[in-house]
Amino acid sequence: MVRRIGLLLFCGFSLLSGCSQGETEPSPINQAASDIVPRIVTQLGHQMPVDAVAWVDQGRHLVSLAEDGSLVFWNVATGAILDHAQVPTAQTHTLGIAGLSFQELKPGPEPQTLSIVYYIGEGINGSTDNVCPEEARGEGRWCSYSLDLATRVVRPDKSVPTPQAYSRERQDDRDLNFPLSPDGKLRPEPSHGDGQRGLFDEVDENLVFEDPTCISIDRCRYGVNLFPAGGEAGAEGEPIKLTGSPRSYFLDAEVSADGRRLVRVEGLNNDLQARVETLDLVSGAGGRAFLPERAYHRVNWLGEQNYALFSEGYDVTNDMPVAQEGFPPALVVDPACAAAGTCPAIDSYWQMQALDDAGDFIGLGSLEPCYRAPRIGPICPSVNGFDDSGNESWNPVAGGVSIHTPGAPGWRLMDQPDWQGQTITAIELSPDRERLAVATRVWDRGDKPGAQQVLRLWIVDLSDGALVGNPRELLKIVNPVTDVKAGGGSGFTERETIRNPSFTPDGKRVIFTQSPTHLAFLSDLYIVDAVGNAAVRKVSGFSRRAVAAGNGRVFGLDTQALLDIETGKPVASDIGQTPLVRAGWIERSQLLWAATDDGAINFWDGKNGALQLTLYMFPDNRYFAITPGGRYDTNLGPDTNLIRWMVPDAPWQSLGPQTFMRDFYEPGLYAKLLDCRAANNCSDVFKQLPAIAELNRVMPEVRISDVRAGEEPSEAIVSVDVREGVDPSAANGKTHSGVYNPRLFRNGRVVAMNPDEPDAVTDTLEKWRQLNNVGQRVGSDGWLRYEFHVPLPTGAGTEEQVFSAYAFNEDRIKSETASYTYTRPPVAPRQPRAFVVAIGIDDYDTDRFKLNYSVADARLIASRLHDIPGYEMRRLVLAGEKTADGTRKRVDNTTIMRVLSLLMTDDGREEGLKALAAEDGVDASMLEQATPDDIVIVSFSGHGWADKQGNFYLIPTNGYWPEGSETPKLGSVFATSDLTMYFRAMDAGDITLIIDACHSSASVAKSGFKPGPMGDSGLGQLAYDKGIRILAATQADDVAMEDANLKQGLLTYALAAEGLGETGGRADLDRDGQIRLNEWLLYAVQRMPSLAEDKRVGQIGAASGGARAITFNDLPADAPKRRVQQPSLFDFNAQASPVILRRASL
Repeated sequence: MVRRIGLLLFCGFSLLSGCSQGETEPSPINQAASDIVPRIVTQLGHQMPVDAVAWVDQGRHLVSLAEDGSLVFWNVATGAILDHAQVPTAQTHTLGIAGLSFQELKPGPEPQTLSIVYYIGEGINGSTDNVCPEEARGEGRWCSYSLDLATRVVRPDKSVPTPQAYSRERQDDRDLNFPLSPDGKLRPEPSHGDGQRGLFDEVDENLVFEDPTCISIDRCRYGVNLFPAGGEAGAEGEPIKLTGSPRSYFLDAEVSADGRRLVRVEGLNNDLQARVETLDLVSGAGGRAFLPERAYHRVNWLGEQNYALFSEGYDVTNDMPVAQEGFPPALVVDPACAAAGTCPAIDSYWQMQALDDAGDFIGLGSLEPCYRAPRIGPICPSVNGFDDSGNESWNPVAGGVSIHTPGAPGWRLMDQPDWQGQTITAIELSPDRERLAVATRVWDRGDKPGAQQVLRLWIVDLSDGALVGNPRELLKIVNPVTDVKAGGGSGFTERETIRNPSFTPDGKRVIFTQSPTHLAFLSDLYIVDAVGNAAVRKVSGFSRRAVAAGNGRVFGLDTQALLDIETGKPVASDIGQTPLVRAGWIERSQLLWAATDDGAINFWDGKNGALQLTLYMFPDNRYFAITPGGRYDTNLGPDTNLIRWMVPDAPWQSLGPQTFMRDFYEPGLYAKLLDCRAANNCSDVFKQLPAIAELNRVMPEVRISDVRAGEEPSEAIVSVDVREGVDPSAANGKTHSGVYNPRLFRNGRVVAMNPDEPDAVTDTLEKWRQLNNVGQRVGSDGWLRYEFHVPLPTGAGTEEQVFSAYAFNEDRIKSETASYTYTRPPVAPRQPRAFVVAIGIDDYDTDRFKLNYSVADARLIASRLHDIPGYEMRRLVLAGEKTADGTRKRVDNTTIMRVLSLLMTDDGREEGLKALAAEDGVDASMLEQATPDDIVIVSFSGHGWADKQGNFYLIPTNGYWPEGSETPKLGSVFATSDLTMYFRAMDAGDITLIIDACHSSASVAKSGFKPGPMGDSGLGQLAYDKGIRILAATQADDVAMEDANLKQGLLTYALAAEGLGETGGRADLDRDGQIRLNEWLLYAVQRMPSLAEDKRVGQIGAASGGARAITFNDLPADAPKRRVQQPSLFDFNAQASPVILRRASL
């Protein structure tokens, strides 16, 4: 018979995908089904000092206003941040630069409003449009805004009553700006860092910051301390600290051209040092932070793994010893040199750019004698001097372009045209690196009558490290002197020259800005044809900083406006509110990205400026990505203190980070966005989100009321109390939470729950409610108590145990997590044991199932795990094979069940051992019930199968698949649900499962699985709840390979032949001299794509028999072959494994 090609093509089942033309433009991401959309609230306080506070909602909440116009809404009782708002500052986005001085924060004329009043500084002359919009300007020099407390909207409002005159004393009056709480019990004060009292001494430019969350005076956590009122200063008792969490600060950041990788730089210790972190935006894998001991400020990707790091020097006033060591060199960094501290250093040159991927750079003059000035960059007075012409130049005088080549001694001038005395002010390589845009200037003396500056833009060809041919002049600008300086006289400055040119991605246009006067807030934008007739378009009143956003748009970083190149008209205005440090373009997905100075990256549609996604970055490569409709992805834990939610219909309710996880959590969100925009099918990829208006947002209350020792110190009795939550003011009328499925965790791993039936199928919400509703006790306090007996680890360092618990409400939303730290009494430590069960099946009852090297895999895995430091080894190999004398050794369903039962419980142990010996010929006497001091590693090599619903099955020796049938006989295979039952009951401290079989990712990644506290059934949910690490050989729709040359399965070869040798191994990924269990598994994932191309590996394909495939003679002859096998590691543990498999020898 002819079988459908979609059926059992490889190992049983293949998912086929097709291609379609789709739409002509990227489709939008579907948003929520209603206007009520949840909004993420980062738990990040102010990054500049607080000017004033206002009590609202009868003192339950506090609003604080900082120097930069940021507003934070605090819940006084919990310290949670309810929301943020920002005083708009027109085109500058930074109040400190704009020249506004705070004067008042007070109740507004309308109910539920606050009024904010600023004074326009006397130093701002002429028009004040750029520091205060007309709608906010009242009489005199006042600038006023109104804040709506419900919507958190800040709008210009000139009708706000203002003081008679500006008063510096009023601005600094603590009693007025930090009033007592309405009940008179709390007195607010400004704070910094983690709640340290007061502010910094801004006079000391060499300030050292003991709190690592403060890296400089203007890059620190600032907040408010609430002291008990009435006490004497210094003796008030412990305050309530409203500080928020530490944030990331970007000095610079770059997203790679393909959109897949991020590198970012943060300044440390008052900009004396730096931290650089890289992140794979598609996989979420982050590299180890690089911590150079010098100051670095800019970064550019060079290749997939390496980047160039540049410095702007040290502050001009900085007399720290490190600043006396000279200008930091540029570094070329990759993971290996970063770990070893051996990254190549290059003398720093101004405007350094990579000429190629081989390490060649070009630049404009040495920065060795230069210093750094805030918001200017390097200044080089000792080179240029300030002459008596009236002109001011602080950049290196560059009469030519220099080149640095690896291996050559230092920098040298390139072969290039004679620039005839012109000073080069900027250079930019074309995208193909075959042309160079060069900006030059010529100045008259500033005191000369009719003085002019002449600016030119040139294009010159590049070839073999030289500028060749005659430069072509694209543009000439002539400006007269217009600036009169405060000290008298006039002249030109570097601010009026051509700055920061950039090419469009196709290389056809050059974009740059130029300001006729250094006092201007805005600049003239020039768009110049670089390949045709040098046509020029000029747009006045644009941002000083501008970049090409694709071939048809220009983006202004200061005004955050998107401009159409062809028409010169804005497409979108003011699309962001936070100061930006850098922007760029992802051609494939037509996305404009911009990095903010406070650690976020926005991704906008490059055509219309519509926000597509915001990526919030936190220290240590933690992130939270979210679309405007609330769809999100994150590597933060469900109980993180870095984010919370707010829903507009309940603005004073703060919801936990896990509240919308079931419907809004989208693993791989960013990668899906990149791909769907490239394929124009986002509407298909992202299905419509459910409406949340009717979602029950009231949570049950959970507490751990007591933990005490059991009959033995190695056991704890934990009392968990649950009570129904009630909120009479719930916006949707759902005022009671219900109480469902309370769960208890030991050190983050589930140990008990009620009801204890996690594997029951609950495919509808109603079924889940019926199974998991524990009801609520009617009594004086409404609490329902559970007591759980929990085994404890006994080894050194395990004395302190952290228990946590939560429950669900009626809509399956997790409650807040309760926690309790318990110190175990002294106990005689158990001997830790490592149970290794390696299963390999070559010989099957069905001839077409037979394999060649699965048993070899099992034996190699077991042999490599012969000695794990600190553990007594207990190893068992289950080999399904035919021996040389023709004897068949079987590994049937019952064999696997009996073996796993021994690790699960001691009940029935003797009967199980006897049955294994008599019926299976297996001596499993080395296996016993696992304890929290033990580890369990189970590997399976053989056939696997996944049905169309994503359910996964292991095929044992007796697995039966009738000819002509679309499925095996389910009673003869080993289902994922069977694995789940056994692993759930094991109480080992660390559990690892390795599945080297086809479609093995389906064992975890069944359709719809999301790693989080969902309360679902299945192996994936158990892996999340219990911290089980699962390494699957293939994706859910792919095959596992074995190779006749290697005589192993490819996954096992990567793991046990390379990653873990007899005495060392290659799996020491962080190069710390030891191989941890999680590193070993991750090594195989990273190694497999390249191993498939290794010259030792044969031509592997399904039709050649290389796949661990269930083959059928009636498949088409042209069935596709697979070469690259990609494993998946499911490791939801926040910390690295404590299990060290080997001391590495590299």
